[in-house]
Amino acid sequence: MRHWTPYLLVAPPVVLLASLVIYPLLYNVSLSLRSYRTGEFVGLHNFARALDDPQFFASLWATAIYVSGTLVVEILLGLALALLVHRTIRSGWARTLVYLLFLIPMVT
Repeated sequence: MRHWTPYLLVAPPVVLLASLVIYPLLYNVSLSLRSYRTGEFVGLHNFARALDDPQFFASLWATAIYVSGTLVVEILLGLALALLVHRTIRSGWARTLVYLLFLIPMVT
C-alpha cells in the first residue's frame, strides 16, 4: 500500500484537471474540425478559410497591439507601485499587508 500512496494522493487533482481542462480542450478541437451548420467533419477546412480571410489578420494585428500595450502599461505601473511601496513603507509587516491587498483579488 505504501507504494500506491503517492498515486492515490495525486489522483483527485489529476481527475479534476482532466474534467475541467482536458475534456473541454478536446471537445473544442473536435468542434473546430466540424461544419458549424451541418456538424459533419470538414477537417482543416475551417482553418484554411480563416487563413484566407484578410479580416483574420487584421484582428490578429489588433490583438497583438492591444496585448503589447496593456503589458507595457501594467509592468510600468506595477514597477512604479513597487518602488513607491518599497521607499515609503519600511516595516516588513506593513509592506506584506500592502502586497496582500493587491494579491488576494488576483488570486480570487
